Amino acid sequence: MSMVATVLDEANHLLEELEEFERELQVILPYAESRWPDYPRHFPYTSYGFVMVAFSKVDLYGQYWFPAERSQHKRMQCFLRAYLDYPEKESDIAIHLWRHNLIHTSEMRPLIDTGDGVQYRWLFHYRLGAEHMRFRGGAADQILNLGLFNLSEDLQSGLRKAIEKLPKLREVVKNWPSVTAKLGKFPRK
Repeated sequence: MSMVATVLDEANHLLEELEEFERELQVILPYAESRWPDYPRHFPYTSYGFVMVAFSKVDLYGQYWFPAERSQHKRMQCFLRAYLDYPEKESDIAIHLWRHNLIHTSEMRPLIDTGDGVQYRWLFHYRLGAEHMRFRGGAADQILNLGLFNLSEDLQSGLRKAIEKLPKLREVVKNWPSVTAKLGKFPRK
């Protein structure tokens, strides 16, 4: 099997994992919603878990498709912009909120821009229209809307685009085995 064929096979496995992710969303979220009358907090940790998984996948895809970029944040932002067509600022804030903040603190906390004092918050929905991954609110308080199903669908669509381009991305194909090897090793220091 050629290197390109091997990489395409592995990349398609990543897509299969995303399809399974969406199947789980389709089972779990309607069940959680059906229990809202019994639990007024609306199961935030369930949504947080799905968002953490989704953004860890963006991190993974960024490592494969943008291996030359040394910054985790920038790799993720490159993937979101190049393959999901998300706007730059929304991508940046989303990564801060849902990869760095949520992963490291296990809860959602407002993000405050130390330069201008703008406070960024979030609002999760199951499904949105055009307001998905868009800000709303005033100048000092911005809310980033996220549709969980939208994100899952966007990730699948974006990954399909990225896979389609793989045969032409010689550097990505060449670096794929070393990225895979690096990901397989988590040394204890």
